[in-house]
Formats: sequence, C-alpha cells, structure tokens
Amino acid sequence: MEILGPAEQALMHEAFYYDEFLSAYMIRDEVYFDDEIMALILETMLRAEFSGALRHIHQFFSAVVVGVVNSPDPATNGNIAFIPMDVMQGEEGMMLEGHVTELLIRHGAATPAMLPGRNETPAYITAVLERGLAERGMILRPELAVFSWIDYSQDYLGYEAMQTGAGSVLSGLLLLLAFLGISNTILLAVLERTKEIGMMRAMGMSDGQMIQVYMLEAGFLGFFGAVLGIIVGCLINYPMVVHGLDVSAMADALGGGVGFRVTTHYRSMWNIPVIIGSGVVATLVASLMAYIPTRRAVKMPITDSLRFD
Repeated sequence: MEILGPAEQALMHEAFYYDEFLSAYMIRDEVYFDDEIMALILETMLRAEFSGALRHIHQFFSAVVVGVVNSPDPATNGNIAFIPMDVMQGEEGMMLEGHVTELLIRHGAATPAMLPGRNETPAYITAVLERGLAERGMILRPELAVFSWIDYSQDYLGYEAMQTGAGSVLSGLLLLLAFLGISNTILLAVLERTKEIGMMRAMGMSDGQMIQVYMLEAGFLGFFGAVLGIIVGCLINYPMVVHGLDVSAMADALGGGVGFRVTTHYRSMWNIPVIIGSGVVATLVASLMAYIPTRRAVKMPITDSLRFD
C-alpha cells in the first residue's frame, strides 16, 4: 500500500479490508464494481505487486454452478469454489501450461480418514523422492520442498492446544471443587459421630477397627454418590451425543469460519475411561478423607469423646 498514491490507496481500501487474524487483505463482499473500476483495481494491484493478483483482464470468465458443496467446514461452504483443472490450467485460469503448484502425497495403504503415519513424514518422503530420482539420474530440485500437514495447520494446532489447556484447567477446578465437597461432607459426618466413636471404643473396638469401619462407610457413600452422579451426567450428555449443538449462526456471523477448518455442529461423546475413572476416584477420595477425622477422634480419650458436643 505504501507505494501507491493517495487516490489509489483510497480505491484499494474501498475494495479490500485488512484481516488482522489472517494478516491479509480480503475483498469486500458488499461492494460491487463495474468493469472499468475493476480493471483499474487490477492495474493497481499489479503495480503494487499484490500476491495473487490476476495478470490478465480476460481471466474473468463466466461460470455455471453445477453443484453446492455441503462440508462441515463453513469456510469451504461459503468462500471456496471448485473449478475443473483444465480451466485453471488454461488462459482463463492460472496459465500453468500443464504444470502444477502442489502435490498431495499419501501412502498407498492410507485412507483419507487416517492421519499421516511414520512413512508419510517430510523426511521419509524426501528420502524416497531423492532415491527414486537418483535411480533415473536426476536430483530433487532445490526449489521443491516437502511439507507435512502440521506445517499447514500451525494456527489450528495452536487453537486446539489452547482449547485443550482450557479444558484441562476447567477439569482441574471441577475436581478441586468435588474434592472439597467430599472432604467437607465426610469431615462433618465423622465429627458429628464422635460420641458414637467413643461409645464403640468403650465397648472394646480397637482404633484400627474404628478407622477401617469409617473408611469403608465413607467409601460406600462415595461409591453410591458416584453412581448417582454418573447416571445424572449420562442423562444430561445423551442429548448432546444424539442431537448436538448447532452453531452455524455463530459461524455465519464470523463470516463463514475462523481461518481454519471447524464444524458448525458440535456433538458430545461417551468417554468410558473417564466415566469409570471418575467413579473410582470419587470412591477412593471419600474413603481416604475419612481417615484423618476418624484418626483424630480415636486419639481422643474415651471420656472426652463421650462428652464431645
């Protein structure tokens, strides 16, 4: 933009806006230009050496829509058009004269749903290409390079790491709240039964037996509470698994996407290890939390326990 004059800058700002998230200029959807103004914009883009500028006015061509893509990615649905290769290779397209700009390489045994494995890394593919070209007396040209899906997905992976970290923090806070709730309940239950503990000790129960009885009782309470919580949680999760949450309106408000592939329909899932693990943890925590107050109670003299209020 800096090399353009004031009038040209005003024209370009009228046609394009700068997207901070993508760090790129995007054409405004709401503005319509006639052929004369559009030709002036193209000439200005070429003079400013804009990346992706059309080089010839006749690259504008009429197209017929023969189908609509319905993808989970709102950016694909709203901002991407698929054009036959022969059109893009010809003068109306990129004028590549039979050449290509990029190749997608997958292992023969891979399926589209599989993430690239060890035999699909850039180093592995580069080595295979160099070996195959060497057998033909050729070398891999220095201007060619192999990139992995990770190289193209840095923004998404960063977003995913942020989302995962936020979920872990939230899970930790919920676990802490559950821990405090369980410990508080067990502590109060044992303190309220200090007289009962003193009476059973007076009848001949040892300290170890008292601790074992109250830990088992607290463990059973934690187990039944965990079972009830799992049942309620599964009932709440069921509609999210079956029906999910439609956020397409939010995606439309964001202009069709957030810069990388996302879905507009979120569904929950059944995580059996977490469900079972939460029940086990709740049972163990409830049982262990009974140890400290029970041990404190059995260390009191029996007469003090009987008078405890």
